[in-house]
Amino acid sequence: MLEHLPASIPKSLRLIAYASEPMPAQLITALLERMPNVQFVQFYGMIEHLCLTVMRPSEQLTKMGTVGHPMIGAELKILDADSDTTGDDMNGEIIARTPTLFGGYSQDPSATSQVMQEG
Repeated sequence: MLEHLPASIPKSLRLIAYASEPMPAQLITALLERMPNVQFVQFYGMIEHLCLTVMRPSEQLTKMGTVGHPMIGAELKILDADSDTTGDDMNGEIIARTPTLFGGYSQDPSATSQVMQEG
């Protein structure tokens, strides 16, 4: 990706947003060095939720490998294989409730009940 950057970064470029997964540490570090006047923001979430988390520009180098903090209004918990809540630094499945959560699959209550838990 770095080899495709223009020789000169336009001064009008102020923000780059990226989503879906953490950017590799080597890449975000190189991009921040190459574009010191550009802020980077990471969003994480699925289409059913829209954004669940955000990593602010000031956290790009200090929170590498994470997906940031819950968005305003998002309730998140991480469950282990037994569906018990885990600690903050543990691996598991992210369960979310947000004001932007989809209401269900169109005319398919069976599919909806398979993915929706606790309302």
